[in-house]
Amino acid sequence: MLEYLNLKLFTGRRGAPPGTLEYSGKEREFSPYLNHFAYSSDGLVEQAYNPMGPAPDLSDGRVHFLSLTGVHEADVVKSLGAWGGAHPLMMEDILNTGQRPKLNEQDGVFFATLRNVDYDLETKRIQEEQVSLLWSEQHLLAFQESEQDAWAPVIERLRKGGKRIRSGGVDYLVVALMDSLVDGAMEALSLLTVEVQELESTLARKPEEQALLEVYRVRRDCILLLRNVLLPTHEVLSSLKRNEVFAASAEAVHYLGDVLEHALHGTEAAKVLHDILGGMMDVHISLAGMRMNNVMKVLTIVATIFIPLTFIAGIYGMNFKIMPELEWAWGYPAALGLMLAVALGMVWYFMRKRWF
Repeated sequence: MLEYLNLKLFTGRRGAPPGTLEYSGKEREFSPYLNHFAYSSDGLVEQAYNPMGPAPDLSDGRVHFLSLTGVHEADVVKSLGAWGGAHPLMMEDILNTGQRPKLNEQDGVFFATLRNVDYDLETKRIQEEQVSLLWSEQHLLAFQESEQDAWAPVIERLRKGGKRIRSGGVDYLVVALMDSLVDGAMEALSLLTVEVQELESTLARKPEEQALLEVYRVRRDCILLLRNVLLPTHEVLSSLKRNEVFAASAEAVHYLGDVLEHALHGTEAAKVLHDILGGMMDVHISLAGMRMNNVMKVLTIVATIFIPLTFIAGIYGMNFKIMPELEWAWGYPAALGLMLAVALGMVWYFMRKRWF
């Protein structure tokens, strides 16, 4: 679980000046590529663009959405950051991919780091990556680490000619992209809930150590969603809604409020799921303790029954020459009978006391 603390980005950075552009994420095997979407209510123009080439004309009255996939080359990020008017500290945060979601604004340029999550159905693990948004009045630049395509739902809406998103400005696009990220987190949370229901049934039928490990794994993923994604994303959305510089249309503000409500719902649901998983772990541990207690009770009762029997056998096993009972014809059956009577008497006593 410690990998989710994202402490690797601080390794080897002691003494580095602020604004040092150095990538600190996972190694990637592909070259970064940039897609450019220019649209208005009249249409959409989509094309691949060279991130190291000259900047496109971003002041032609259309909304420009530039999506960079792969931030592992600092020169590419620096070039796009210059297009968008990013401060060096903003570009540094793009390259340091363990950032907590946050929102900054400087001279009308907004910058947000967020987390994109995806639930792998095969491995039943949550995969997460940092995404960043940089925008001003007429353009938005989006940065993502991997090829998970975090913006696919929004791009599909643009291609299909959705009236709201095509006629909306950058403000509406920003909210739409954030909404896509929140929806991804909610989908992962929903799949985790299904897992919890299955684990609940498994623990009720046959509690095993493997089931407890699965509960621990799901609880860890739940904490990841809550602490790394939903809670800070809710804070970013709240800050954006309160920001006076963020000039949003009435429709975008309404949309933002809806996304904010979804993030809040996801946060509360993750907290409830976390508590349920904690209760399941406690119940499993309690059941294991009860089983152990039952085993120890049986062993204790058996040992208690044999204590007087061992005492009787010990007396008649002594090697004294003068021991009248040893010469009796019925001495052996009498000793066995005495042992049996003592054992049955103790069993009856324990049963009367409901000790087993």
